[in-house]
Parts: sequence; C-alpha cells; structure tokens
Amino acid sequence: MVASGIGHMIRPVRWLCRRGVGTLLTVALAAALTVAAQEMNVPLEVQVELMVRVFSFDRAMDQRATAGLTVGILYQERYRTSANTADEVEELLSRAEWASSGPVQIVRIPWESRTAAEQMLRDKRVRILYIAPLRSVDMQSVSDMCVALQVPAFTGVPEYVNEGIPLGVARRGGKAAILVNLPAARRTGVDLSSRVLHIAEVIGE
Repeated sequence: MVASGIGHMIRPVRWLCRRGVGTLLTVALAAALTVAAQEMNVPLEVQVELMVRVFSFDRAMDQRATAGLTVGILYQERYRTSANTADEVEELLSRAEWASSGPVQIVRIPWESRTAAEQMLRDKRVRILYIAPLRSVDMQSVSDMCVALQVPAFTGVPEYVNEGIPLGVARRGGKAAILVNLPAARRTGVDLSSRVLHIAEVIGE
C-alpha cells in the first residue's frame, strides 16, 4: 500500500525526467517510510526529487549557480520535527544530482530571528533554500527575507506556499502536486519553464 502510494506520487518527477532533465534519482519505497511532520503530507524523498527537478527547469539557474551552488536548509534546532527534517533533507540533498556544473554545498540555517538567518544566508552565499516545518514563525517575514536576498525557497508544508513561499509540494488525491506561488516565485527571480507551470498548481496566476 505504501509503495503503491509513493509510486503514484512520483509520477510528476517521471514526467519531468521524460522531458530531458536527466536520470531519475532512486526513490526509496521502503514500507517503513513515513512523512516527516504532520504539516507535510509528501515523503521527504519525493520532496527532494521534485525540488531538484523543478529548479532544473528554472531558466535563471545558470546565473544562480555560476561558481557552484549552495543550498540552505532553514530549520529550528529546538523543534524536534524541524531538526529531524533538516537531518534527513541534508542527506537527501547531498546525494541529489543538481543541474550545476560546479560543486554543490549543503548548509544548515537555524532560525532564531530573521536578522540572524538573513546574515547567515548572506555569509554562506546560499542560492536556494529548503524550508523545514517551523513553529511560531511568520512566513511573511521569511518570504520577505527571500525576496530581499533573491533566494528562492521550496517547502513540503503546503500552507507556507499560500503564505508567500515560492515553491512547494502537496499531496493531492494520492499524488504529489507541485505548488507554485507565481508572484512570490517571480519576486525571488525564479523563471520557470511553461512545461512546469502547465502541470503545477499555480497560486496567484
């Protein structure tokens, strides 16, 4: 049952791969696989697959990764769900096949305040951000930070996309759906191919 369900959910990833993005990364179908947090309803393996593939269709990606690519993970150290998500996503991202000719570095960005997170993003030269579940954090502040730094973000928490995070994923009828907050994506410099927008659930079109 679990393996069958995940098989349905990764169909959008297979669709993207058939359009010339590259070799599909192996998605674990272990029966013990569970979703990392209540707020997320798509397994982390699928989230990372889609994140990598969606950004490979970003026409601004070449400019973003001219000298390599640094991917940040925004999380809260004292929120166990968030920290556990960061642990697993870091491992998955480190094994992903990014569309970058240079080296790829994964860095963790603990959220304590916008000021501290923004400074770390600048210091680490983060170009793409994954947002783990966060507790009692104003997503508008996170969104504004991403816009200010021109760092597009992806999340597995669907509500965050409605609140201004550019990209995400959600479970829709047993399948994984790509979520695009189009105004937020444009404000962070994302220029997605029409092929992705055609199969995505677009907000603010």
